[in-house]
Amino acid sequence: MKTFFSLLFLSILAACSSSPAVAEKPAAVADTAATSLSLASAYSKAITDYLTLAPKAYGLNYDTVYFGKHHFGNADDFPDITLPPTINGSVIKLVAPEVATTHQQHFPNTVFVNLMGYVEKEHAQFIFVTFYNGFVHHYDHTLEYQIKDGKMILLGHDVTDYLKPTGAAH
Repeated sequence: MKTFFSLLFLSILAACSSSPAVAEKPAAVADTAATSLSLASAYSKAITDYLTLAPKAYGLNYDTVYFGKHHFGNADDFPDITLPPTINGSVIKLVAPEVATTHQQHFPNTVFVNLMGYVEKEHAQFIFVTFYNGFVHHYDHTLEYQIKDGKMILLGHDVTDYLKPTGAAH
C-alpha cells in the first residue's frame, strides 16, 4: 500500500512538472516596457547634462567627479544603481561621504557632488550640490525635465536656464 501511494505521488509530480502549459507559458511583459525610463538612465542623462553645462557656467575641471553614495534611510538617498564608468568624458566615482571627506583633504581640487533626484512618470528633477577646493561648498543647481515617451527633455533655453543656482558660489 505504501508503494502504491508513493508511485501515485511521483506520478502526480511528474505530470505537473512536464505540463506543456507551464513550460511554454511566456513571461509577462508590460506594454510600457519599451517606453519606460530606468532610474539608472535617468541619472545618467542628468549627469551628462550637468557635465556639459556646469563647466561652462562655473569653469571647474571635471576630469573625475565624485558623487556621494549616501544611504541614510531618507527619500533623497542615492539609489542602488550602476552608472557608467565615464560620462561625457569624465570619470564617475560613487563614494561614501566619509571617503569623499578624506579624499578632499588630500586632493582639494576634486569635484564632489551630492546628487538628489526625483523621477516621476512625467517629470524629473535633479539637485546637484557641488563642493570643490577642499570641500568648500561651491554651488547648488537644479536640472528639471519633462518625461515623454520614455525620454527626458531638459527644460530651459540656455545655460542660465539649465543651471538654476540655489546657493551662492564660494
